Amino acid sequence: MLDKVTGGQRFATKLLEDFKDDLPNTTCGYSWLNHGPFTDVPHAYLSHLLQDGDQDLAFFNDDGSLSWNIPLCTRYSMNSPALMRTSCCSIIYSSDNRATQLCDQQIRNALQPRSLYNALQSMFWFTRRTKTSNLTGSDACIPAFIPPVVRDIMIEYLAGGIREVEEIFANILFSKETAALYHT
Repeated sequence: MLDKVTGGQRFATKLLEDFKDDLPNTTCGYSWLNHGPFTDVPHAYLSHLLQDGDQDLAFFNDDGSLSWNIPLCTRYSMNSPALMRTSCCSIIYSSDNRATQLCDQQIRNALQPRSLYNALQSMFWFTRRTKTSNLTGSDACIPAFIPPVVRDIMIEYLAGGIREVEEIFANILFSKETAALYHT
């Protein structure tokens, strides 16, 4: 699945042996991804898509403005969610999250702390809120460790620029508000 999205290439090539992740940091927007870049060149996956000779993802109009090939952006936007659905199966099978908690999983801090952590050569989802949190005034902590093979896919997806391209395309195809959801 990853090779279908990336054309067999890997873009997250500047990976550390152990990722720096400030686990208790709840600053809005923070994630272990802030400690990059993890690619050799900025926007590596987007550059790959734009330089693909088979498709014209974007082009310059006569007035010099950039125009995006909307049907092709849509097609690319449909491929990478399939990759994430495959990766997210690890969440479903390794945790006891309810659907509402699953929908609240985030890669960066926002109004609530993020759910995805990457430290000590392990990646894990960490759910804090449960249906009884409001009643008891405390959160239950439910970790779900991601298998190494799925972790590798997640790192390529998040640090290699695929998620970044999804965010850019969401802004083009939908709205800035939708793109902001892709960021967290």
